[in-house]
Amino acid sequence: MKKYRKIYKKKIAKINCKYCNEQFIGKTNRRYCSKFCNMKMNIKRQRERYIPKRLFKLKKINCNYCDIKFIQKTPNNIYCNKICASNFHKEKHHRISLGIINTNEKSKYISFLKLRFEIFKRDNFICQYCGRNPKKDKCKLVVDHILPKSKGGTLTPLNLITSCLECNLGKRDTLLEERQINKFEIKNE
Repeated sequence: MKKYRKIYKKKIAKINCKYCNEQFIGKTNRRYCSKFCNMKMNIKRQRERYIPKRLFKLKKINCNYCDIKFIQKTPNNIYCNKICASNFHKEKHHRISLGIINTNEKSKYISFLKLRFEIFKRDNFICQYCGRNPKKDKCKLVVDHILPKSKGGTLTPLNLITSCLECNLGKRDTLLEERQINKFEIKNE
């Protein structure tokens, strides 16, 4: 036995267009008299969505990239044009790809990848805790803090040492004995 769906016919009536407010004859589910009115209403809705709720006062600020003064039209506008914005973001991504990270607001940069390589080179690419080598033992080398960051250790070459991943995970944030720390300090000098 076949099941039949009820087909509901839309009623035809006189309707007022939501955009131009003209009367037209059409099905009850239509809201606009034409595609043109529908398109115009969509544009109107989009514009209303982006109008700021409180009035924004125009002011002159310096561009974040080229340092030229310009009139800021919206609160999020910090570049004088699209070219400055794209150049700033290209440079930022280039610095990140090189491993250069902004350490503080005064724009002092430290290349962590270069520092890590220098630590590995100083320690002959050998784990300083167990003596494993990545070529022979197929271990992964990482840079470890002798005095852990959680205990006030800094990111300086004297506080960094080469270790394999297993030794670093085993050590965690524990302090080494004083004789072991003295051994690393003598080696770093």
